[in-house]
Amino acid sequence: MTKIYLNYPNKQITLHHDPQCSEVQKMQKPSQRIIRIDLSSFPSEIQKFQNNIYSFAAQSETNDMWLEIDFFCQQFERLIFEYIRRLLGNKYAPFFMAHPKNHC
Repeated sequence: MTKIYLNYPNKQITLHHDPQCSEVQKMQKPSQRIIRIDLSSFPSEIQKFQNNIYSFAAQSETNDMWLEIDFFCQQFERLIFEYIRRLLGNKYAPFFMAHPKNHC
């Protein structure tokens, strides 16, 4: 599983491959948006990103999001994430310009 932290408008995208990573654990706020994408949720979640259902703004409720992408293959998970990032980047320039960083 790959966990990805998106922060808007800071152009911050962090990829985590270790689910026990301390950075993943400490970033959980009470109303944190967590989007899980796996074989069963893939079609509906991708459609939500394509239709701009998820919004970002510079306020605590909508400035960040965690993606949990689970297909048992890091390379495939990265491809799915890059497609999502491209979709988000069409509307939110910071995501288009961000350079994702591998953390663990």
